[in-house]
Amino acid sequence: MDIQKISDKTQVFLLNVPDNSLTLFKNSSSNLEEEIIEKAQKRFREKIDLPLIPELQTENWKERTKSPLGMTDDGILFFDDSKIKTESPKRIEINTAKKTIEINKKPWWKIW
Repeated sequence: MDIQKISDKTQVFLLNVPDNSLTLFKNSSSNLEEEIIEKAQKRFREKIDLPLIPELQTENWKERTKSPLGMTDDGILFFDDSKIKTESPKRIEINTAKKTIEINKKPWWKIW
């Protein structure tokens, strides 16, 4: 979702989307991504000087997370989204101040 670099430290922020939510993410746009990225960036800035997490310093982890992330060395994506059902596009708006979620300008509870 985002890469942030501060001095000699880099945060690569990924989102693991559960299988039952793939259709929604493929067929919608939202401000949810911006909200999540903003929080991740804030946490990175707040924790940048903390000690490194030992489990994330192992050779195994470094090998799994080296570039190119999410694809083979030849640029082939590990995940093929062509198998996800295509639906009409939706716009999801998250309003954290009002604590509401709207889909295509309708409250989410009227969608289900």
